Amino acid sequence: MSDFRFDLGDRARDITGFEGIITGRYEYLNGCIRYTLETLRDGEVKELTTDEDRLELVAETEEKKSFLTRTGGPRSKPSR
Repeated sequence: MSDFRFDLGDRARDITGFEGIITGRYEYLNGCIRYTLETLRDGEVKELTTDEDRLELVAETEEKKSFLTRTGGPRSKPSR
């Protein structure tokens, strides 16, 4: 498991100037780490997925873990 540089919920800016809230982060087998940023523009949600090295932190989330609660819950193993 990787140490992610940014947390879910943080506000970040890509080198292109796109700024948004981090809503997803991904670690690939080759070691590449990517993040998805989302923002609301003109009444529509805009999304950008980009490499970690292209991002800078704008602001940390105030509610660090409150929205990270898993909602799927534990499940029993399916019978075969």
